[in-house]
Amino acid sequence: MIKILHLCFFLCILTISSSSFAHPASSYVHVGDRAYRDIEMLVSHGLCYPPIVDQKPFARSEFARMIAEASKNFDENFPLSKETFSDYREYSKYLSKRAFIESALRRLKRYFNDDLLMAGLLEEPAPDLIIKPIREARFDLNYLSEAPLRIISNNGIGKADAVVNPLSDYVEGRHAVFGFQSAIEADTSFNATKYFAAQATFRLEGNMYRNNRGEDIIKPLFQEGYGVLQAADAAITLGRAPISWGPGEHGGLLLTNDPRPLDQIGFSTPSPFQLPWVFRHLGHWRIGLFGANLGPNRDHPYAWLTGYRLSYQPAKYVELGFGNITMMGGEGAPSLSALDVFGEFWGFRPAGTSPDSTNKTNHIMEAAVLIRIPPAAGLTLYGVLANEDKRDTLVRFFRDGSSYLAGFYLPRVGNTGKVSLRFEFKRMCAIMYRHSLYYDGFTLDRLFIGDDLGSNALGTHLRVDMDVNEKVSVGAVFDWDKRGSNIYKNARDPDGSLGDIVVAKRGPSDIRYRFLLEPEYTLGNASSITLRTGYERALNAGYVQGLSRNNWIIALSLKLNLDSKLNFKFY
Repeated sequence: MIKILHLCFFLCILTISSSSFAHPASSYVHVGDRAYRDIEMLVSHGLCYPPIVDQKPFARSEFARMIAEASKNFDENFPLSKETFSDYREYSKYLSKRAFIESALRRLKRYFNDDLLMAGLLEEPAPDLIIKPIREARFDLNYLSEAPLRIISNNGIGKADAVVNPLSDYVEGRHAVFGFQSAIEADTSFNATKYFAAQATFRLEGNMYRNNRGEDIIKPLFQEGYGVLQAADAAITLGRAPISWGPGEHGGLLLTNDPRPLDQIGFSTPSPFQLPWVFRHLGHWRIGLFGANLGPNRDHPYAWLTGYRLSYQPAKYVELGFGNITMMGGEGAPSLSALDVFGEFWGFRPAGTSPDSTNKTNHIMEAAVLIRIPPAAGLTLYGVLANEDKRDTLVRFFRDGSSYLAGFYLPRVGNTGKVSLRFEFKRMCAIMYRHSLYYDGFTLDRLFIGDDLGSNALGTHLRVDMDVNEKVSVGAVFDWDKRGSNIYKNARDPDGSLGDIVVAKRGPSDIRYRFLLEPEYTLGNASSITLRTGYERALNAGYVQGLSRNNWIIALSLKLNLDSKLNFKFY
């Protein structure tokens, strides 16, 4: 396994071209951070080249690169001259837009100041060493009235041991407690020259369960911790680090920010690169490969999750992505030869790809496309297809074996970019994230590694973000989920081969309507207070026909940015 990843990394280095931008090693910016929205707003105004969003999280150095480009273009694209405006009201609107963009740039420069410094993009000399014992501290107080929903474990064609918490999902595996929870987190980071960076997050929870589960009240947790070794455009990541693939808000359907970060060794190109020589005209690329161990708490302990992603930008406003994920090995799982490992990793199964072939691993493949429309305020359209089961005809491939995500993102509604809008629709097939060999399914600590809808489900997601002023912002989320409990079976064709997936027994669908409101107030020095309140109406709750429930969440979070206070630089 490791030899294969070493070979892939070596090939990546051979193909990556040189760049005028110095790529220092840096940690990653969590999916959902405000910085992603700010960058998309700058892209929509034409201030920087569109990034490849198919592979997240972005490295902090990638943000530094885009911030420097936007800063360079700002004065040229938004001059203070009023000679081109004959109407004072139009000029006043223009100044308002310019001031908002300028404030976003100031916020980004302050947040990524040390990354701009390490990349040589500031006038000051770059230090050899930066140590931040506590870069950020966070204090959380949550109340959740909803017990986790346990997904149907065996639906006749595959198994999965998973729970979902729709009111508190996509938080990188942080525990959702039916009751009260208080938590303290501390981030620490370290940069040594341009070639090494490390980050760790430690969490301490205090839980009071409403259902008297008798679990530990106090839980110390290692939320995240990894090191990044980088040379030119290639980086090695080792440790517990997040991965999210796909153009959606949380990624795609393979890897999202729903579970905790993966214990991995990974190789990637944090910034888009071009191939050398005449091939540079083909466009920009990004490559990612990883191998992660899923730990002991599984039906096959210490199974491996491996994958690769190829992201391609053939034109400035078009992006394509292809990824393959394989779950293999583990105690009690079928033994694999070197040929098996090589073939399964790349998706060319030595045992064959017909529905009746020997099943030694769990495969999911994904294809994604994204198109930006600059004249429409940077409107971005995207779609994802994930195939869990190849099947033997095109109809069965798309209907029975594939799941879909389609959506759009509008980074600025109106003139300035103070409001952004995103909408997504998802359709999950009956076999998605399930398997006949790995009974836990496509999960990590009982959370789906992909989308938390799971299998046999439909969902819509609408998110609106608005900046009231420089200190106050508000986010609003509207969701609808429908998770089925049908039992299925594989029908047989006349020749005895596998046919359609058909319903053997119908069950009620757990249907949920959800609304979340997230006001945030920014304190001095980029610290903030966030209130997250939400209401959910659950019909046929827990797959029980006629059972309805009202669920609530109230969460208060205080984030203290200590970057400038506990920041030690050595030259």
